[in-house]
Amino acid sequence: MRYLFGFLCVCALGVTPLVGCSETTGDGGSGGSAGTGGSGGGGTGGMPECQNPEDCDDGQECTADVCADGMCEYTPLADGTACDESNECTTGMCASGECDTTPVLDGTVCGNGVGTCQTGICSNVACTEQGIRDAIAAGGGPYTFDCNGPQTVVTAAEILIDNDVILDGKGNLTMDGNSDALPEEDQYPVFVVLADVTAELRGFVVTGGNAIGEFGEGGGGVLNMGTLTMADSAVSGNSAESIGGGIRNTGTLTMTTGAVSENSGTGILNQGTMMLTNITVSRNSGSGIHNEGTMTLTNSRVSENTCGDYCNAAGILNTDFEEPLTVPVLTLTNSTVSGNTCGDYCFGAGISNVGHREPVGVAMLTLTNSTVSENTCGDYCLADGIANDGTLTLTNSTVSNNDEDGRFAWPSCDVLNNGTLTLTNSTVSNHTRSVDDPEDAPICNSTSLFRGANGDDNPMLTLINSTVSGDIAEAGGAVWSEPGATTTLINSVVDGDCIGGGVITSNGYNIESPGDTCGFDQTGDQPGVTAEELNLGPLQDNGGPTETHALGLLPTLSVAIDQIPEAECLDADGSPLTTDQRGLARPVPIPGPEAKCDVGAFEEQGP
Repeated sequence: MRYLFGFLCVCALGVTPLVGCSETTGDGGSGGSAGTGGSGGGGTGGMPECQNPEDCDDGQECTADVCADGMCEYTPLADGTACDESNECTTGMCASGECDTTPVLDGTVCGNGVGTCQTGICSNVACTEQGIRDAIAAGGGPYTFDCNGPQTVVTAAEILIDNDVILDGKGNLTMDGNSDALPEEDQYPVFVVLADVTAELRGFVVTGGNAIGEFGEGGGGVLNMGTLTMADSAVSGNSAESIGGGIRNTGTLTMTTGAVSENSGTGILNQGTMMLTNITVSRNSGSGIHNEGTMTLTNSRVSENTCGDYCNAAGILNTDFEEPLTVPVLTLTNSTVSGNTCGDYCFGAGISNVGHREPVGVAMLTLTNSTVSENTCGDYCLADGIANDGTLTLTNSTVSNNDEDGRFAWPSCDVLNNGTLTLTNSTVSNHTRSVDDPEDAPICNSTSLFRGANGDDNPMLTLINSTVSGDIAEAGGAVWSEPGATTTLINSVVDGDCIGGGVITSNGYNIESPGDTCGFDQTGDQPGVTAEELNLGPLQDNGGPTETHALGLLPTLSVAIDQIPEAECLDADGSPLTTDQRGLARPVPIPGPEAKCDVGAFEEQGP
């Protein structure tokens, strides 16, 4: 793995790096190309800008794609024009710019003789390595295989996909690279997709591959350099000489419904463009995901991954640490990062967002409707939930119950910021640590605890309608802000103390309970609120995609309810904040009659 911790050891701690404090690999791959526009019904679609017709390819046989004056135009071909959607087992005619297909006669030979057509699909291909290679050589598809139930195919060499093709294992095909039975120098990846190839794998299990030698940059299970779609598939039990034991992507990869699990050398290395939907990334060693490109996770889970000492992240590392520098961009929506474990001297057990500041920019991380919880690290860990020295945005999200399970020489945090961090309608709560420390806090804003020269001299933390509940061991605080850091709270609840010695700026309508340590003295601020007056419920499922702290109605109406004038209830862009963390309406007047927002991430909806 490309460990960054050597730099931390020297610059942040001011000590001599230990043996194994850094580890390098070769250069990263190039990023993927941007996608093209969709089909149109005639006239200019206004996307994308182009220089030649190839830039406007919408993948539709039944449109004429033209680049005119730098803009793409899509014109339907005449109705009745023959088309087949590149599938020799169908025949069709264009209608209103789309191909209306009909299956050819069942039994028709297809794929240069490798199979026969059945209900519009080239089927009955031999369920062997050679059958798969023959289908790739023929191209097109989709191809299904005559497996007669679950079948494991042990490959003799990497399967090179050098032709546009769709392969459908129907959930029956396991492709095994057999690395356990081979000398290391003879091991190979399972699938390799070449650049400029568009391929699709459906219903496969990919296992037993190892990226070594000429493939040593990663991709033991799948190495994609082209455009690849994977559906209903699992990549499990693969390895790599460096990172990317399961998958390495330098092109464009879309994966829907499946798993990347139990790979060594990280589950996924992305250096291109990658989209994961309904994917579980779990039980990989060396971390779950290493992203250096553009990556989105939707309705996905990253859990129970592990890495050792001097580790960047057990769950997800979003970074670019080698030339040529880019800006890694990672987006999580309706997703969970939980139960990941790293050893001693770890950056962030759950997620680390660490990007170069020069000459390009910073790593970009966005979480929406997502949860980071129950991640654990050992001694001298920076953050057990999220470590950030880039740009991090949390919206409608919860970071909770993460644990630093060891000794520490500085504050232990659920979220450590040394860059730019904005929380809106979010909750940071229940930070735990095996050793009580008065400097611990769920959220920390630091000028010195990250990567020395790459750290930000003026980190910026902004909380908007968010709730921070203090250290579960009761020895620490809620918000730790170091001198020189910029910490701003708006319409937020701090259940615990503000510590660290830094200045905290209130923009109004904040609550601190039970003390008066944050300096809240602006319009609507309420310092020194008792626990009974705040009446903040436990972190639990109160509806919506993430856990929250409810505001109580009984026996005492929480002083956080109906406090913020609707005109002051705004998001980070100054637009009206119309929902709470759960997605429920805000404001909802409880005593009324004036509509006012509640303080914090939760909006009480009434009895």
